[in-house]
Amino acid sequence: MDHVALVDSAGNTKLVKKDAIVQLFKATQDQIQVVVFNTCLSTDQAAAVAEHIDVAIGMNDKIDDETARVFAARFYSAIGFGKSVNQAFEEGKAQVMLDGLPGEDIFKIYHRDEIDPSQIILVRPQFSSRQ
Repeated sequence: MDHVALVDSAGNTKLVKKDAIVQLFKATQDQIQVVVFNTCLSTDQAAAVAEHIDVAIGMNDKIDDETARVFAARFYSAIGFGKSVNQAFEEGKAQVMLDGLPGEDIFKIYHRDEIDPSQIILVRPQFSSRQ
């Protein structure tokens, strides 16, 4: 697909071309490491964005809302617990499978050539020990 549909706070939909999305992430590449396009048919956008930022995740087919929600919940939970982006990606897919939902093969991860997603950790939690 050549565009992404965005919805504003008033519920209005706007189609944004892939080139505009790519330009946005190119302009902010020093501030963003990972982008998740948790929407149908978004691999073109993810692949293009991954030329400018470290990692982008997209979907290579249509995806139902529950599958997208389950993947995202597990992905972001794993990130919050200090897992690498690659580990979080794999956990998200695993959770989709564990829940018996369709589409674990829809999720695709892209990264710049010099980047290893298994080495990117976005959150380093500080766990306190209780005595």
